[in-house]
This record gives sequence, C-alpha cells and structure tokens, in this order.
Amino acid sequence: MKKIVRIIFLITIMFISTNVYAASLNVSASKTSAYKGDKVTVTVKVYAGTWNLSVSGPGVSDKIVGFDMDGNINTTKTYTVDTSTVGTKTIVVTGDYTDYVTEDTTRDVNKTISITVSEAPTPTPTPSPTPSPTPSPTPTPTTKPSSTPSSQPANQGTTVVTPQPVEEQPTEQPTEPITQPVEIKINNIKVVGYDIDFNKDVHDYNIFVSSDVKELYVIVDGEDVEVINDGIVEIDNKGYFDVTVKKDNVELTYTFILIRGDVLGVEEVKDTSKGLKIALLILSLVTLLVSGVSLYYFVLRKKSI
Repeated sequence: MKKIVRIIFLITIMFISTNVYAASLNVSASKTSAYKGDKVTVTVKVYAGTWNLSVSGPGVSDKIVGFDMDGNINTTKTYTVDTSTVGTKTIVVTGDYTDYVTEDTTRDVNKTISITVSEAPTPTPTPSPTPSPTPSPTPTPTTKPSSTPSSQPANQGTTVVTPQPVEEQPTEQPTEPITQPVEIKINNIKVVGYDIDFNKDVHDYNIFVSSDVKELYVIVDGEDVEVINDGIVEIDNKGYFDVTVKKDNVELTYTFILIRGDVLGVEEVKDTSKGLKIALLILSLVTLLVSGVSLYYFVLRKKSI
C-alpha cells in the first residue's frame, strides 16, 4: 500500500514541474539593404498550438497552416525575395495563431518587414599603362682620313666604330586591386541583468522578463562596427526587439523574443495550475482507495469475531 502511494506522489510532482512557454511569432530578413540581383531571404517563425498565416510580397505568396493539440510547437519557413528590380520590397504576414498551453487565446497577426534594393555601384575602370619609349640606336661615328705622310702604311684609312645593342626594359603590367571580404567582428552582445549565452552564429534568443519591465539596456562589444538599437531599448507593449550590427554594406540582425511574466507566471515558467488540479484529483482517488481498503479489513475482522 505504501509503495502505491509513493508512485502516485512521484507522478503528481512530475505534473507540477512541467515547463510551459507562451506562443510567439517572429519575422526576420537576412539583410534589409541589398543591391539589385542579391539573394535576400525572409524567415517566418511561429511557436503556437494552431496557426493560420498568409505570407505575401515580391516573389513570395504562401500560407502557413497547422495545429498540434498536445501544446505549442515550433514551425519555421524561409522565403527568397525578388530583387530583380530596385525599390522597397515589403513582405507582409497576416492571420492569427493560438496559444494552447498558457492562455488558450487567439492572437491576430499583421507584421511587415521591408528590404531596400538599389543599383550596384559601377566599378571604376583601371587606366591602361603608358608604353615606355623605345630609345633610338646610336649613330655610327665616321672618322675622316687625316693627311698621312708617305712614310705611314697605306692601310691607315677610315676607322669604323660598331655600336653596342641597346637592351630593352620589360614593361610592367598593372596590378589588379584585390577586394577583401567584409568581416563583422562581434565579441559579445549583453542584455544587462539577463544571461542570453551569446553566440555570433545564433540570431534568435528568448528573454524572460517581468511584466513591469519597460526597458532593457543592451551592450554590443564589436570591432569597428555600427550598431542599431543598443543602449536603452524600450520594450513596453512589445513582443520582441532587434539589434543590428553593420559594417560597410554588410549587416547582421539578432532578434530577442520577450517572454513576459504577466503571461507566463514567472521568468522560468512553470504552469502549476493544471498540475495542482490533477494532483488534487489523484489525492482524492488515493483517499477513496485507502478508505475502501480500511472498510474491507474492518468487515473481515467483524466476521471473524
């Protein structure tokens, strides 16, 4: 009997300690500034129990529909934006998704993300090198015969000097400039007061914040880069915020999804309400079982007497 009670108690503890996270939706682009013909992708990531979304824009037309009755799950789709013409390319995500775990409510969606496409710069032509002039050959000097006394030999006449050939110098070929790839060096991104375990190659992070938090302080540790949205970041009534790091025409965007305490209960969320209800039901069944066993033994003792 004691062994059965212990097993039921362990099952109750397992139900109470189940972690549950709220539903969320995130839309991000590989880059928001591009040249004509560049490859640009847009990623739609939804974490929910059911979702019914429409994605539209230049070169993009799709629906993301699905459900999971057991709880929230992750669904991610990536699309390639048409950059064959210059201008602003806007991707629109509409529809709704439902949180089955923490709220059991449906949220409407109307999110956009824009990519600016411009003409690629025209490369500057390399001037042709000026050819080196070829030196003219040295003329052959001619010595006139001088008056020769009759006593000198008859073969003393004109002296001919043969010029030495001039060695031509090789023409140097122009060196083509070598374009080095742009590298963005980021050592760390910190959100003061929160541990996000930053990795340069990971672009999405979850941050658990209390319901009364209105702003965060973001610190970016990079080398010779331009940072968008660092320092004090306002997060009131927001579900996420982006931090973009740029160098020349290359940029990296990191998305921080906010999981709030007023929706989830605590920072590291534990949905205890459902677990407590199940625990009380199990304890009631155990009580009835113990009472029934006790009554059975009581009747047996009465009969034996």
